[in-house]
Amino acid sequence: MAWKSSSAYQSMSLEDRRIYDETRYRAGLREYTKHLRKADGLHDRASQVVRQRLAPHGQEYDTDEYDPMNIGLSFPLASHCETCRRDGFHTRVDGHSFCILGCLKCVRENGWCWGEFLRPSQYGIPDPNPGTPSDWIKIPCNGIREGHDAEMTNLEVILMLLNEVWDTHPDNDPPKWRDFFNKAPNHLHMVVCESLALWTSPDIMQDWDMDPGHYMVFQTLYSAWAEEQTYGGEYEVEDTDTSLQPRELFPETEAGDGERDSRRQLCREGQALLDNGEEFNEEKYRQLCNLFMKIHQD
Repeated sequence: MAWKSSSAYQSMSLEDRRIYDETRYRAGLREYTKHLRKADGLHDRASQVVRQRLAPHGQEYDTDEYDPMNIGLSFPLASHCETCRRDGFHTRVDGHSFCILGCLKCVRENGWCWGEFLRPSQYGIPDPNPGTPSDWIKIPCNGIREGHDAEMTNLEVILMLLNEVWDTHPDNDPPKWRDFFNKAPNHLHMVVCESLALWTSPDIMQDWDMDPGHYMVFQTLYSAWAEEQTYGGEYEVEDTDTSLQPRELFPETEAGDGERDSRRQLCREGQALLDNGEEFNEEKYRQLCNLFMKIHQD
């Protein structure tokens, strides 16, 4: 390793080298742990992504084989929450029911996390100690909406929270982006900046006024995704949550292939506007509004 061949390192005592090595290895572990907890795609389901990344680290990280005695993962016992019991993902071990994925309300109250994992072992660092709280890392989670059977995607959470923020502000008094970031889980902050192609970070963006066009951007992305899922034959997107409103843009009608192709083309044009690397400005907002009008007219 490069640092071990440096003259400064070679001049250290053995004890100083050990301490220095462990410090470097711990820094690497922190970076790797950040990677494990990332769920930075619009359609990622946060805890699902993390559990998939943990699985290769051994059976103790496999939720399908979850056993609280085989320490690697830790999930709460099934709670008194009726929604968690009905819609959550559970597993039974020795007569006890553990909740692997909680409902939206419980997950949100738990700081947008659900369950913990023991940090993986790493060369050059003492093995993790299950009795040491700092060796346990919380699993980011989006929760399950009532009446659904899968964890919410990042995009669904973004739209839900944008609706909540706008519901408390009139159009003539727009909210600040900090109103959104204060509600949103940390793993969504940079997802928003990247999706809007704003070339900045949440700590800068939080001072900006929120534009209604920003919501339209995410609604267009959701509608395009819903269209792809529905007509792509993977599965039908449920329409039980009016806050997401995918059917307002794509009504349940007997659309022919030509109409579907036309809508898909309009969605591709909208995506191209978002992907061109330019800042979201008034002109781009106008173009997106025109695309929305065309979609409604189809």
